[in-house]
Amino acid sequence: MDSLSKSFLALIALFISVYSSANNEPAGYAYGIDQDKDGYIYQATQTGGFRFDGLNYVPLNKLFPLPSNWVKDIKYLPEQNRLLFAMGDQGIYLADLKTYAINQLTKDTCWRFALSKQTLVCSNSGEVTAFRFNDTQALPINLFSKNMEAAAIVDGYVDSNLGLYKFDGDELSLIDKEAAKFSRMSASENGLLAWRNGYLKYFDNHGKTKEVEWPNYPTVIKLDGNTALIEHEGRLMRLSLFDFSVLESSIGITSKPFKYLFKDHSDALWLIGTNQIEILSSERKHLPPPVASEYNLKLETSYGTFLGTERGLFLVDSGKTTLIGDPSQYGYVVTDLKAIGSRLYIGTSKGLTVYELKSKESTKLYDGYVIVLALVNEQLIVGTNDDGVFKIIDDGSLQAAAHINGVISTQEVTGIAHLDTTLYIGTGNGFYILDEKGFIKRFGESLRTIIGFAKFNNKTYVATFGQGLYEFDGEILTRLDTPQSITALASSSEALHIGTLNGVYRMTDELSLFQSTQGLNITANSLYLDGGKLVFGSQYGIETFDTKYLEDTSRLALAGVENSQGFFTDLPNKLEAQDRTKFYFTSFDFEQDLKFEYKIDDLWFEAENGVVEFSNIAPGRYDLLIRVRQDGGQWSEQEFKLNFEGRWHQSYWFIGGLLLMFILVIGSSVIAGVVISGRRKAIAEEQYSGFTLSPLHEALHWMLKAKACFSIPDVNKHADGLACLDQSIDQLVPMAHGNAVLGKRSLEQGLQAIKASLQYEASDIDFQYFYSVAQTTNLTRETQQDIYAVIYHAVKNSVEHGKAKIIEVYVEQAREQLQVEIMDNGRGCSWFQRKFKFGLGIFVIEHVATKNGAKYNILSSKKGTQVRIAFKLKIDSYLADMTTKLKS
Repeated sequence: MDSLSKSFLALIALFISVYSSANNEPAGYAYGIDQDKDGYIYQATQTGGFRFDGLNYVPLNKLFPLPSNWVKDIKYLPEQNRLLFAMGDQGIYLADLKTYAINQLTKDTCWRFALSKQTLVCSNSGEVTAFRFNDTQALPINLFSKNMEAAAIVDGYVDSNLGLYKFDGDELSLIDKEAAKFSRMSASENGLLAWRNGYLKYFDNHGKTKEVEWPNYPTVIKLDGNTALIEHEGRLMRLSLFDFSVLESSIGITSKPFKYLFKDHSDALWLIGTNQIEILSSERKHLPPPVASEYNLKLETSYGTFLGTERGLFLVDSGKTTLIGDPSQYGYVVTDLKAIGSRLYIGTSKGLTVYELKSKESTKLYDGYVIVLALVNEQLIVGTNDDGVFKIIDDGSLQAAAHINGVISTQEVTGIAHLDTTLYIGTGNGFYILDEKGFIKRFGESLRTIIGFAKFNNKTYVATFGQGLYEFDGEILTRLDTPQSITALASSSEALHIGTLNGVYRMTDELSLFQSTQGLNITANSLYLDGGKLVFGSQYGIETFDTKYLEDTSRLALAGVENSQGFFTDLPNKLEAQDRTKFYFTSFDFEQDLKFEYKIDDLWFEAENGVVEFSNIAPGRYDLLIRVRQDGGQWSEQEFKLNFEGRWHQSYWFIGGLLLMFILVIGSSVIAGVVISGRRKAIAEEQYSGFTLSPLHEALHWMLKAKACFSIPDVNKHADGLACLDQSIDQLVPMAHGNAVLGKRSLEQGLQAIKASLQYEASDIDFQYFYSVAQTTNLTRETQQDIYAVIYHAVKNSVEHGKAKIIEVYVEQAREQLQVEIMDNGRGCSWFQRKFKFGLGIFVIEHVATKNGAKYNILSSKKGTQVRIAFKLKIDSYLADMTTKLKS
């Protein structure tokens, strides 16, 4: 193995925290976006307007009678609980979110709008129009010059070729007379931030203006409290409004362009682009690396925040980043960091260096690859790639741990942890335990690259890179169902956190992935818990999460019900039982991975994306239980009362009458069956015998006549005798081959006889049989006779009633069964004929099946008939005696 750290650097995963097609996100560029008091997100796109609950997008034309075309802009009016839509050439609509009634305020074209009190300003490719609106209409007002061409509009402001204007209701005032050809603006209750003609300007509510030169045209700009968010060279930056200084040089980790910024009720920031949304939680902080680096880790000290990268060590203080020392001396790739007092120990791919934080002097302690550093009772333990374990002694020098190095089978030390009073040392080949008495034991000889150890719920866990996570009870290792490539491990009293090449997992009673970390390649030695914060490094920098936020459960609500009648935002009192009904549930969580389950009987079932669907359910009242949790947190449960009603033919009186009619039909059938069963049995038994007297007597007549002819010494008489024998044979052949009695013949001889009979009497029929029975299987005489009777009557039916041209018979042994199947291509035999028409031999087949305890099945259609029966094999006593002798 080259080294664990080098392997991590070679494996990079792409991470974009977005909602995509899996959530049915509408395609196209998103324009207006807003959120109502209940938590629903409303979005205007090229493919129409949508309501988003965190799981499912519902087209707005399902909620309101809106045209199903491009929605240009959208805005929520909280005082009225209404939505305002700009529909382009379709005009402006106002929707009530309580009654879901909708009014078209005007048919005038509107692409983008801005509001102030009851004044609405529309911008259509630069043309500006103003309206005064109420609940039912929007009337045009003369507020702006006809020569005005708008460069940008926001609530209360219009930037144009005539200058920057503020409108307060229908009052207009000029705040900057300089004309603007290109502009970006964002307004809040504190003022206006505008990019105009290469300058970034802030206008507060007291008439004061601040500006700074900003040559690059930003794609987005937004006020956020006392700070400003602005796009710069593909990155989102945060600026102070006091002096425009940079507070955060990079927010978010997506590399895709974004064109719209939005903050929801939880203060999460939405970066909206074409076909993608990245949501930055207020409970999650991102610290970008100061240089391009796929390998990042962080250490907080009283002297500042240190960032280890693959290009050296950096100090971050008050937004400024400083490179520590000379990476060419101590090593560019930082593998681990530890601080003791004013000493910072830097483990790298080139060795171990101690950096004095006060004097800012550094000393190289070790030359070689350092994989891991660990603090044990304020003493530093060093794990190396080639030279085993070292420790820092009292004078600050590095000393080899000879008592450990002399025992371990490999000098590649990949993980060190001190749990309770025991030191755990992971290597490239198993791990070792050093107890407080100094005894060393080896475990897990088959494990490779053990990177860490942790204790959770009084259990010890061993993490490997390549073989997953193990539970260790002091003697036995038990493999757990976890990702294989683990890079870091950290535990708290609430959970065990597992860093992998594809995000961070949380393990309590079960394992769950922090969904917003999916795709992150967690840097080795970077994962740790700082109070209620989870900190780790990845290929995009340093991430900090509030673990309490991750474990919380959100409120559960019914987002809507959809069936053939339409989409309902509230639960209807009655639902159609035979209809296909979908229930949409949500917890209004836009960031975490949610798991929904529902129960309507006694078992819980998964409800993917919060959707529960019923179709053709039995009419009645049901209690539907729905529960949700996120990222392995606690379940939140709620009950809903459902009332499914059936149509007239599903009513109880109709079903009762149908059952009564069914009972009458069955009763009549039973009586008819009793009456005719005797007759059927008599005819069937006659078929079973297969012999008639008259053909036999005629054959005997011709034989006696032949005998008389042969007794006379005359050649002519002899010739007459031969003719008589020929007549006798003509009578005997059909009798010998074409009857249901097997006699002393074997079953295979009987099949040959049937084939011969058909060749003689029905030469146009293609008859084939397949006989496959093991040589060691000796069928009893009685079984062979029964099988032959079934085949005979089935074939006779195919010839006489089915008018078949092709008949196939299969007799095959399968383990302890003999399967018999007769198939033809005839015209079939209806159920009525099989049950009530005599002379078909059906009773014989049923009798044979009952007698032998065999299963049979008769399938018949216009394409042919198929008879199947399976006999249990019975062995002759002679064969059984032979088997017993052989065994003895």
